[in-house]
Amino acid sequence: MDRQLEWIASIFKESQVNYWIDSGTLLGIIREKKIIDSDNDLDIAIWHYEVDKVLKLFKIIKKGGYRIRKLYYSGNIVKIKCIPKKNIKKRIIDISVFKRSFKGYAWSPQVVEKNFKSVILKAIKRVLMFFWLYIVKTVNIDRIPWIYIIDIYTWWIPEDFFNEVVLLEDFNIYVPNKYLAYLIYRYGNWQIPNPNWSFIKDDTCLNKLPPEILI
Repeated sequence: MDRQLEWIASIFKESQVNYWIDSGTLLGIIREKKIIDSDNDLDIAIWHYEVDKVLKLFKIIKKGGYRIRKLYYSGNIVKIKCIPKKNIKKRIIDISVFKRSFKGYAWSPQVVEKNFKSVILKAIKRVLMFFWLYIVKTVNIDRIPWIYIIDIYTWWIPEDFFNEVVLLEDFNIYVPNKYLAYLIYRYGNWQIPNPNWSFIKDDTCLNKLPPEILI
């Protein structure tokens, strides 16, 4: 079991935060029985009504050696990023916040950095991303200046996959109850590693539209 994942999972358990591991973290744990070596973050998901519980844990998380960034969309927290301090060799803990739509989907806004050809625009993006990671504590991803350097897509996932979570006893962490069906739905042939897999191109749960159009 990854010590960093074990640490945050134990904190959530003690505080009765209902969560599940998701994305690459879930894929690694199920397929490889560990975090994928090339994965630079730990993917955790919660429903929006669990956010207040997580906010109360900020002091503990900060003492663990992390800077915390809250990402807002339409005035609501949609992601909490726990970024290790420079002298700590750990992954970013990425906590995505999901809501349910009336269409039977769980959704969460996703930030995708824009690619610029202009040297000047690339430099501006680097400066803004530095502020994002090291200076500001809250980021409104749908407001200036961030809208100039990012696109907003949406994780758009049948909510049935997330309606029930179960304890994966071998690792003492929570996963979606139908995690095998979920992995197939999202990754296709998930059992075979694909070094060329692209979040933007290949994630079947990533809709390239912002939430307000979908919900």
